[in-house]
Amino acid sequence: MLHHSIPELTTETYTSYPVWKVEDYPPGYPRFAALTGSHPSFYVFRRFAALRARMLLYKQDNISSLESTLERIDLEERKVLFLGSRRKDVNEARRDVLEKIDKAMADYDDLMSRTQRALSYKPARARDLSNIRDWLGDTGSISREETAYIWHTDLVSLSDLGSEHALEWIKGPIEDAIIWFSYITGKDFRNNISRDGRMHIFSDRLVKTAARVILAFLASTILLVPVIVATLFGTLLLRLGVVLVGTTAFITALSLMANAKMGELFMAGAA
Repeated sequence: MLHHSIPELTTETYTSYPVWKVEDYPPGYPRFAALTGSHPSFYVFRRFAALRARMLLYKQDNISSLESTLERIDLEERKVLFLGSRRKDVNEARRDVLEKIDKAMADYDDLMSRTQRALSYKPARARDLSNIRDWLGDTGSISREETAYIWHTDLVSLSDLGSEHALEWIKGPIEDAIIWFSYITGKDFRNNISRDGRMHIFSDRLVKTAARVILAFLASTILLVPVIVATLFGTLLLRLGVVLVGTTAFITALSLMANAKMGELFMAGAA
């Protein structure tokens, strides 16, 4: 029996492979796809809202037409027994139109579900669009006709960052702060995915951690400042006024940052 030696797997075995950067891929779609796949913020695509609406309208009208055909067949039926028993109904025209309705409605329902999912995506951030447009303009490796989509108004982002409303609006300033801090300290916080010094791509974990720290500080400030200010007043009425203003400010900030529902806001106010 032959015994084959199996090389021992060590950390060096895995780290010895070179990490490909965006520029290592062939120009054109391979490099553009590498850039798109390098970070969730680059997953920007068209929603095709008008086309989806048109297809829904067409499919809806097709079903309406089939519905009218079925109603006409029922009204023209000479043997009433066929209308009272599916098993004894031998009207081929009715069976045929019912099969068409079944297929048309299945297709219609599927498109409605897919459209509902497409409409739930968040609009792409202007910052992300600017990054992609600048990269396409600088490289010029993709046909202009095939990159014209990036200038449409129905662009959406597949990144899940949009599900956290507060992180969505604070992400840009945090990225600017990280760039400034990198410039001051000389430490590079970017993801190691490109050799382009103008491309600032940070990990979502870093951005989200910084955002949560800032938001926690802001929330604590909004809660504590009214309490501290209230202690400076001697009358109960003024203290209650300060508490009311502070509570209103907190709930307003909560509704703006967390995109909370009305019921959740009432619960937060009661707490």
